[in-house]
This record gives sequence, C-alpha cells and structure tokens, in this order.
Amino acid sequence: MRYFPDRNGIGFFLVSFCTRGNNPCVVSCSPVTGKARDMTQECRQCGKCCEKWGWDQKGIPDDLVPWVEGGRRDILMHVLVRFSDGRYCTAAGLVPDDLPRVDRIYYWVDPDGKKRYSCPFFERRQDRKVYCRIHDTKPAVCVGFAPWAAVWHDYGLNCPACRDTTP
Repeated sequence: MRYFPDRNGIGFFLVSFCTRGNNPCVVSCSPVTGKARDMTQECRQCGKCCEKWGWDQKGIPDDLVPWVEGGRRDILMHVLVRFSDGRYCTAAGLVPDDLPRVDRIYYWVDPDGKKRYSCPFFERRQDRKVYCRIHDTKPAVCVGFAPWAAVWHDYGLNCPACRDTTP
C-alpha cells in the first residue's frame, strides 16, 4: 500500500494494488473518512500502457525470487541489477545467495546489459490485442499499474477503456 496526494492536492488517499482475474485492481481508501473505492476497469489489451510504461522501470527484490528459483534465465537476462558494492550485471547468473546483495533492479535491458526502450515480453498478435509473454510472473510494477487510478489520471485519458467508462 502507498499514499498518494488526491487530485485537489489537499489530502491523501491510500492505494492498494491487487489483481482480479487478468486485470489489475486498485482500491483507494481515504485515511480520513475510511471510505474505500474500488477502482477496477476492464483492460482491452490495446498495448498503450505497455508501450508507454513497459520499460525503464525499477524493480523490487521480490520480483527476482521466483525467477531465480524457477531458473527463468529468459526473463533474468533482460534485468539489470546493481549490487551493494556498486557492480552492475544482468541477472541471468543470479543465485538465491546473491539476492540480499542486490541494491537496485532495472527493467528492461538487452542480454548484453544495454537499456531497451520497449518491453521484451510485449507481443501484439493477429487479433490486434497485446499479450504479456510472462503474464503469470510479471513484475510488481506491471501487475500494479492501473491507468484508471487517480495517480495516473493524465495518462488514463489516453486509455481506451478509461475514456469509455471510469470506475
């Protein structure tokens, strides 16, 4: 959960990120009134979010755990990590004992460590929808992104689902 300023800049609301089915869900709650508001929206898989926000993101150590334990080198080779000693490398060779020394995580890079300007797991199919090739294990920053949340209000205006209805 995180606190964000409200749209008027005079208060804060508490945001909790979760998922319902394949769609991210955001619940906001006023710490003053205690009123909660479900901010769910039906994603249309247009890809606008992933194209704009699906790269140059920072990760959290919890993202790496299932990838390292599951031997997901296909994902880890696109993750750059900085260790507490200042050394950088892709996460492809990480072992569980390395995780406490990871200081910073960057999404996404080429296998040689060069920054990418798109998500390597973004896939537009013949049905014109966008699919995430690592949907079942994608990072928290992707799971928690919901353009209809007040914190992303300006961007949400570009989301086709948000233009039709807002939660």
